[in-house]
Amino acid sequence: MAVRWQLSPLPVKRVEIPKQSGGTRPLGIPTVTDRLIQQAISQVLMPIFDPEFSDSSYGFRPGRSAHNAVYKVREYIKEGYRIAVDMDLSKFFDTVNHDVLMHRVARKIKDKRVLIADR
Repeated sequence: MAVRWQLSPLPVKRVEIPKQSGGTRPLGIPTVTDRLIQQAISQVLMPIFDPEFSDSSYGFRPGRSAHNAVYKVREYIKEGYRIAVDMDLSKFFDTVNHDVLMHRVARKIKDKRVLIADR
């Protein structure tokens, strides 16, 4: 007998963390159940989408860390590069067009149940 689950995300806990430059950064912390589901989906999606990401991207990627980024910077210095740019795009995640994002995900994901989201 197949069991059909229907889950809806619960409200996230809102917290603010201080930024080095002053001010705070708002965070939404999901429930343990929602984090578990997010992790399971991430484990399916990462092998599909990770190869498309830039080699210069180190944040939140499996097998990559801040140490890897520092090692790469050292390589660039040895190659003669002397200028670095550090960016933090203000409110970037707030500006992501989710319709465009989900359309791009849908091109590669055959199981459309992954794409269903409560808004």
